[in-house]
Amino acid sequence: MSDGEKRAQQPELSEMSGARIIQIVEAAGWVAVYSKAGRREEFPVACWALREYQEDGIRYTDVIGLITVQNMVTLEHPCSEMSGDEQFEGYERD
Repeated sequence: MSDGEKRAQQPELSEMSGARIIQIVEAAGWVAVYSKAGRREEFPVACWALREYQEDGIRYTDVIGLITVQNMVTLEHPCSEMSGDEQFEGYERD
């Protein structure tokens, strides 16, 4: 997996272990898009988080969207019936 592919993926909450959020900014008008078996799900992005983390001894900095579901902010896919095979498609303007 290339660095570009790695940065384009929505991280799981477990990947945040040891990570540091450096800054957050509002993300009004953006959604995170997920799909499973042709079904599309959109979740509002609450904010963008500038994240710093280390993997295999290499330090990375990237920007990730924190999504909102039922007044909770999360990095993981919130829809339990989709968990396991869901695919993060990316972020889009609402």
